[in-house]
Amino acid sequence: MVIYFWENPEDHLKEIRRVLKQDGKFYTGMRSRESMLQLPFTKHGFELYSVEDWSNLLKDNGFTIKNTYQKTDPGFEESGKVIRLESVCIAAEK
Repeated sequence: MVIYFWENPEDHLKEIRRVLKQDGKFYTGMRSRESMLQLPFTKHGFELYSVEDWSNLLKDNGFTIKNTYQKTDPGFEESGKVIRLESVCIAAEK
């Protein structure tokens, strides 16, 4: 859940790939762009990604996507409306 704050994600992914053992796994926990847009604070300092965009960024930086897990979390009320966020885990391999 830190990818939102990386100014140059390619630099971070390059380093992660460098230190992973061959066939090492890298798991990204995130919320989809669509989910995050429901939260007003994400307009300030967050880089938001769709699941497809982040998966493509991983592939473009030498990772192979092994699995993508998605689930909708229980809703909660915020300013009179119910918000349902989608949790995502992308398992990638070197």
